[in-house]
Amino acid sequence: MGFKIECFSNRTERLVDEKPISGTPLSKLQDLFEVPRNNSMYDGGYPIEEKDVEKIRFFSYFFGINFDFHKNSYFLIYRADS
Repeated sequence: MGFKIECFSNRTERLVDEKPISGTPLSKLQDLFEVPRNNSMYDGGYPIEEKDVEKIRFFSYFFGINFDFHKNSYFLIYRADS
């Protein structure tokens, strides 16, 4: 179980990559995505867009994700099967 960054092709809308986000406290994710503390964030995808500089810096630095917004779209998502 856990959170992942899922990467979808803008051209085909297919999943092309995913990166587990292990070890990140839920409270940090809630802060990054401006979600209230009583929200477990299990309820869908949270987009990461080109304008989201703080999110991009965090996930690039700690998880080595190289964002390419011209080719792909990115979402933080919780998967019970992770």
